[in-house]
Amino acid sequence: MRVLVNPFDEAEKMAMERGKWVVAVLETHVFWPTKKQTIHYDGKIFLLLPAEQHEGLSSKTQPAIAIKASAYGLSPEDARKELLRFASALSWREGLKIEIVGWSGGNIPRSMGIIRNSGISDYLNEDYLPAPTNESARTALAFYREGISLDNPFYAFLSLYKAFSVAIPNGRARDGWMTAKRNELKDEKASDRATEIEESGGQVGPYLYEKCRHAIAHADREPYVNPDNTDDHFRVSKDLPLMRNFAELAIQESFEINKPSTIHREHLYELEGFRKILPQAVVAAFKKGLELQGTQEIELPDQYLLLARRGHERYPLPPMGIADGGYVKGGLILDFTSKA
Repeated sequence: MRVLVNPFDEAEKMAMERGKWVVAVLETHVFWPTKKQTIHYDGKIFLLLPAEQHEGLSSKTQPAIAIKASAYGLSPEDARKELLRFASALSWREGLKIEIVGWSGGNIPRSMGIIRNSGISDYLNEDYLPAPTNESARTALAFYREGISLDNPFYAFLSLYKAFSVAIPNGRARDGWMTAKRNELKDEKASDRATEIEESGGQVGPYLYEKCRHAIAHADREPYVNPDNTDDHFRVSKDLPLMRNFAELAIQESFEINKPSTIHREHLYELEGFRKILPQAVVAAFKKGLELQGTQEIELPDQYLLLARRGHERYPLPPMGIADGGYVKGGLILDFTSKA
């Protein structure tokens, strides 16, 4: 178990360490930390650098992610791969754009001044970042990040279709898969767009392949899109949420990588400490918000350690015991009292 450290203090210390650093300079819509912060991911420590206004300069440096390549025996090429994988995992978890707009490095971590647009946050948590070891899963996340990061709707669509294709590699099975998953679309814009396609007499799968993917990738035969045609631009922009939602469903199903919406909907965070205690039937009922069938006997521990959390700070409460409890539809209510 990793010892909890202050990610801001650790970051300030790391930023002063000399070595061989590789830095990915970003344009992002993620609410980026306002000061240096570390995130531990997949066995390595990544240093998040904020956008900063430097004295005497008219522009700010971009937000960035840095890794000390020499600490892990990484070549610059391998360090860039690690940074890209981390960026893809973070983009997946946040569901927001992270585009690498430049690379830098040196003996200390430095960003560059290519300011565009970015949001900021007091703290960026490291919970539920996917760290797949499967190369196909990593590739799917990379295409997904690229797809939601590109401003051009045509290239964005192609990248999202590639993410979907990596997750569903059998081309002949994709139409049937989309038909089967049609009612699982959670994004309102995606569902509305699917309805529009169906009401116009089309089928969602063939439409996305022929009128979008094929039309964007090829211009040697009809149909193809014209970047200067505003109708094509508007139409494909409307198709993006649909393709994105299908890509998310495919990645989640094929590689078992949960989206934050799934974590929230299935109460995975709240159930984390109870999975080994509660019967599987009870956990399944909680995740789906169902009534429990029959009588369920649950043997619970006599003592609990509870942590209050705010950002990176965690405050342990005194040893607690259960004073009372009960089951309501989709949840277990427990009243704790101090045993001190």
